[in-house]
Amino acid sequence: MHRHQRLILGIVAALMVGLGIGIPLGRQLLRTPIDGGPTRPLAYQILYRTASSPTGSTPAAGWELLTVQRPFVASDLDYTSRPMPGSVPDGGSAFTRDRLYAFASGEFRLISDRQPGPPGYDQDLLTQMPELQSRHLASDLRRSETVTGRSCELYRFLEPPAGAVAVLSGSEHDDICIDSQGLELAETWYLKGKVVETRRAATITVGAVNPPIPPSGTSLPSNAAATARLDPAPSSFLPSPATPSGFQRGEPEDVIEGNPQQAGQLEAAEVVWYFIKGPDVITVEAGENAPGQLPWDSQSTVTRPVRLTRLGAARSAIRSDGAELRIDLGDGQWVRIRGTVPLAGLITYANTLAPPV
Repeated sequence: MHRHQRLILGIVAALMVGLGIGIPLGRQLLRTPIDGGPTRPLAYQILYRTASSPTGSTPAAGWELLTVQRPFVASDLDYTSRPMPGSVPDGGSAFTRDRLYAFASGEFRLISDRQPGPPGYDQDLLTQMPELQSRHLASDLRRSETVTGRSCELYRFLEPPAGAVAVLSGSEHDDICIDSQGLELAETWYLKGKVVETRRAATITVGAVNPPIPPSGTSLPSNAAATARLDPAPSSFLPSPATPSGFQRGEPEDVIEGNPQQAGQLEAAEVVWYFIKGPDVITVEAGENAPGQLPWDSQSTVTRPVRLTRLGAARSAIRSDGAELRIDLGDGQWVRIRGTVPLAGLITYANTLAPPV
């Protein structure tokens, strides 16, 4: 499956189970015991030269334009030829703080609302690299490359990371060159001993960029995976979380997750609190599913047990877009804490959360 399709399907699957950026570009933000990790840029744009050969035959060349304005907004657009101003993409997708769009037939089409969080395609691999390696989800090849004048280090994964990160095994692998700011500059994916997909940055812009913004006011399709609305005073079994040190508090959202196969059927309801600090975001979700159901897939993600001070037993997971803590409270109630911060910092914050009432 093409990398772009893998990522979109992973995002939609997460929705099914489960705007402004008010800090000026260039402003230096002090790191705290919670966020830490490498300094990540607030915004960037990378134009990749791509080649795809799923069967190992003659590769089909193309271009991919990734534009990210953290912590919520991004677009990833595909082109047959190198894009110029005014070029129309062949396909792709875009994310706002709470919506997911697909680009098709010359226009953006609303697919679903989404929980506030990192936009699709904006990876947080370098921040999470110590844990990724500890869990045998990535390995440092101890080789470097220079791409468009920027040095990057090569890391090996089993396959292109898209949400859940698979355990390394066998001979198949995906090698990604990541620079000191966490930007992915080159990637080569091998299947059955053959290169099936490559990406290599042709141009890189770090700083003020403008992702294409889909039109507002578009109605959700009847089979949308989720609907979201702002709620300044949400009702939840979880007391309102404190704002992490150094972060800014956003307005909470109520998110209803439905069954795309059966319009009107409720799958889950949750409240999402979010907190931002420059490019970084921490979210706290408190939700309810049918008893015995949870909004995460434990089979596809390596998790480890951790005991939180007030919420009790939890499991930690490392995904391509950040660290995650999962708490199963029983009877269909659950809490999930996510962040583009090191796992240790996320646990420090999670230990401040009050137990359910």
